[in-house]
Amino acid sequence: MRAEAHPTVGRMVRAEREPTTMPRLLGPYGTVARRVDALAALSGVVLGVDGFLVGMEQFGTRILPPMTSRPKLWQAA
Repeated sequence: MRAEAHPTVGRMVRAEREPTTMPRLLGPYGTVARRVDALAALSGVVLGVDGFLVGMEQFGTRILPPMTSRPKLWQAA
């Protein structure tokens, strides 16, 4: 039995082939910070970064500091 024949695996394989409708936050660090601020009013946001260690370091040092919603985010955590 091929893995793609399993219903869940088949959905995942098909999803990889389809364009995503999830918004992508691309641009200079300040632009990304403003866009994350705009999303802060939502009840939840999932962020993914390319290259986990570098991406998280850049997020913590270059995107979080200029965010205006940052104090609210830290209070919620």
